[in-house]
Amino acid sequence: MKYMVLAFATGVLSWVLAFALPRSGVLPSEPVGAVFSVAYSPDGQWLASTSTNGLIQLRQVASKTVAREFKAGLGSVRGVAWSPNGQWLVSAHDDHIARIWDVSSGTVRLELRGHTDWLRAVVISADGRRLITGSDDGTVRVWSVQTGQELRRLQISSRVLSLALSKNQLAVGTGKGLVQIFQICTWQQQRVFRVAKTVSSLDFDVSGLRLATGSDDGLARIWHVATGQKLQQFKHADFIRSVRFNSSGTLLASAGDDATVQLWSVVHVQRVGVLRGHIDWVRGLVFAANDRHLVSVGDDGRTKIWDLVAKE
Repeated sequence: MKYMVLAFATGVLSWVLAFALPRSGVLPSEPVGAVFSVAYSPDGQWLASTSTNGLIQLRQVASKTVAREFKAGLGSVRGVAWSPNGQWLVSAHDDHIARIWDVSSGTVRLELRGHTDWLRAVVISADGRRLITGSDDGTVRVWSVQTGQELRRLQISSRVLSLALSKNQLAVGTGKGLVQIFQICTWQQQRVFRVAKTVSSLDFDVSGLRLATGSDDGLARIWHVATGQKLQQFKHADFIRSVRFNSSGTLLASAGDDATVQLWSVVHVQRVGVLRGHIDWVRGLVFAANDRHLVSVGDDGRTKIWDLVAKE
């Protein structure tokens, strides 16, 4: 299967949302700043994004406008994840705190305190009962969503830059270029393998058998989780900030400091598309559940929704 990107004369079709729009539809007085992360709600109707100015913005996908904004704490918000039921979300902040938000009211349900440095990543268990944070303090912490209690602490070899969660395993990407794999039922480390100097992004495919990594050497790699064997690698011109599989695991998207989003066929081991339109680093990616749309965000403050059309 090859992927074609819908295009006008000016290039790839995308919805460019360079500024936040509040409920009234009037442009706010301050810009968004660099956008670090983005996530679809479970029903696909909302996009949550986080930025350097501390905002968490919720966009309605249908109207392409920002309907809600949340803000708390100091500094940037570097990660966001939705609960399985879509009623709450969690954000990872530079002020060392993870916050659980009620989506309908925009209020903070819980503040999870204990980290001693920037939070870089957050993921939520499939049952919504636990969430996991990774920090520059070199720890991964497991928290109770109901009480906010810290349930477990994993000491990591260096700064924690990225996390990915499958049904049975947690992958941790570090500032020393290592990927550490933990078994969730025991929290025992199963495997460690070296990628590059830094591992900025991780993503399991749908089976949980393969893991994609993005790193500072400009390579997106796919690994066999059980053996640590490298299966494939794809080259960017610069640092890769984000990698994401589509829902079937047949397509990998990667993005980074070269201001492009690149699409790779995992089946045919080749590039099948380059999406241009950002003018600065691209930091975050997420596929829609139906794989038709891919969202990218970055340091230019833009949120782009790319329309991907599959052609046999």
